[in-house]
Amino acid sequence: MGDTAILRETPSILAVDQLLQSAALGSLDNDETPDVFLLYGGFVSGKLVVLDPGSVTASPMVEFSIPGEEGAFTVADFNQDGFSDFAVTIGFFNSHLAIYINDQQRGFNEVAQVAIGTNPRDVVASDFDADGDFDLAVTNDLATVSIIENLGENAFFLKSTAIVALERVSKWQGERI
Repeated sequence: MGDTAILRETPSILAVDQLLQSAALGSLDNDETPDVFLLYGGFVSGKLVVLDPGSVTASPMVEFSIPGEEGAFTVADFNQDGFSDFAVTIGFFNSHLAIYINDQQRGFNEVAQVAIGTNPRDVVASDFDADGDFDLAVTNDLATVSIIENLGENAFFLKSTAIVALERVSKWQGERI
């Protein structure tokens, strides 16, 4: 079996009145066991639910409300304290990225909001500038990518927004592509 976590009983169904938007792995409590972060969304507000798959019960470790219509999220340790934080896109028009830092007491504090354009589709975290901390990239329907730089000390800055040019490679006319 190795290090595989097994639920010891049948998981209960979470009573959440919103649709599941996305899921990610992280560490809410820095216990070296991955936790499951689930983002549920609605038209007015959303909810982040965190589960511990190695727990005896399937009850949530955290249920955290998020104001606004959210779309995409990512989990990463933005402040390098060993606890997972998260970033979530909020809104459709005049959207922003909200960044939440884990308070190490099973809660989160919003530390930044960065304007990101219209209808965000996805957000990823990576160290784009090779300075040792997680930065963010957000894509949207208008073929743009916004890069948000993590400046440290819970400060984030919209570094650039680029238009991604899509070019048709070849039309289908029976030729092999």
